Amino acid sequence: MSPTAPRSIARTTARSTPAAALALGGALLALVAAPVLQHRRAQPVDGFPLSHYPMFSARRGRTGRVVHVVVDDADGTHPVHYRRLGTGGFNQVRRQLTRRARTPEGAAALAQEALERLGAERVRVVRSTFEYERFFAGDRSPERVQTLGLAERSGEPAMPRTDALPAQRDVLAVA
Repeated sequence: MSPTAPRSIARTTARSTPAAALALGGALLALVAAPVLQHRRAQPVDGFPLSHYPMFSARRGRTGRVVHVVVDDADGTHPVHYRRLGTGGFNQVRRQLTRRARTPEGAAALAQEALERLGAERVRVVRSTFEYERFFAGDRSPERVQTLGLAERSGEPAMPRTDALPAQRDVLAVA
């Protein structure tokens, strides 16, 4: 307060400061706690910081399945990077692979197309099951692998079968 200000203003400001701080603190506390009240509503409203959107709030199983293409060669089995299989982003290519591999004929045709595109000797379309806890702890090996489609340079597309995945090398693309 400046020395030239009237005393009545100085006295009023000094007295109202604790009350104003208390009111502002209470309002801030209520604002921060308000999203918790969404849990009591029949239809919660989605919003930050608490989200009820299924991507964030849905229960997840302990495993996840992924359809992908692998190349088998003398060095082992190598997953093929999604950019080598289609145009678009990761999720778009992943959905296309999953959709095409739904039938044995579609998976065999996909394997044959990948074989021609990659110039490999043997290509498989597989559905791998991964355990989330192990995967994110660093163990990238699948729990189970099912071959959906197979194509080999020496012959026609083979029909699907279930087998174990040979030793994997952690690479993103096949050269």
